[in-house]
Amino acid sequence: MSNEELSKVGLKTFINIMHQWDVEQNKQSVILGLDIQEVLKESALGNEVILPDASLIRISHIIRIYKSLRMIFASENQANAWIHKPNASFDGNSALKVILGGKISDLEKVSGYLQGQVDIDLG
Repeated sequence: MSNEELSKVGLKTFINIMHQWDVEQNKQSVILGLDIQEVLKESALGNEVILPDASLIRISHIIRIYKSLRMIFASENQANAWIHKPNASFDGNSALKVILGGKISDLEKVSGYLQGQVDIDLG
């Protein structure tokens, strides 16, 4: 898959997940590590959009978080709501607040935590 195709699919998946999680565009920019409005504008104009590697890594963590939540919770509503709820494992902060720290390591923290929960459930 070319970088352009990977970026196009990754961006579409990211936007769909953000919509399901009800995350505003300004917060999406923090999570993605670049101005989402500018990226969407370029895409809508038909311009080739190639996301930086760091943004693709961020998207991969968002997809891991999304998939883990779907494995943990029976209900889509529960899975989508979890990201907004306080969590003792994150010092009482929501996973979204952790992710909005803006670093890849913040995404790794949440995706790693959820992977651990999936492993417990499957173990």
